[in-house]
Amino acid sequence: METFLFMNDHTWEMVDRIGILLGIIMFIPVAWASMLYIRRNYLKKRLVERALKRASTHLVACVELTGKSEIAISANDTIHKLNLQGTILPQREFRRSGVELANMAKVEKLREELVQFKKELQLQSPEYIHLF
Repeated sequence: METFLFMNDHTWEMVDRIGILLGIIMFIPVAWASMLYIRRNYLKKRLVERALKRASTHLVACVELTGKSEIAISANDTIHKLNLQGTILPQREFRRSGVELANMAKVEKLREELVQFKKELQLQSPEYIHLF
């Protein structure tokens, strides 16, 4: 208590009021940023839903580099849950097991294979590609 003898009650009231004012001032930009973030995510979700409804052809593609087969199963479940309108083209799969990303030459080769896979998908000219 002796260290704060130079500050009286009036000074502490002023410090308290300044702290409240700074809290109010800082709340406004935080609330604004939160509102913009929530609105952006809502609009993005609505845009994707609209695109899904308008597309007349869909293509499901699975890229599997781990050697597990759960990706294709979850892709089928997800596609059925979306209740897609229009034609669903046959599912395409890209499988590579035992991929090691330590060697840059192997990574570059894998990248080229994935680019080629993407080109093959686009040649079928679907309006929407679902990539899993």
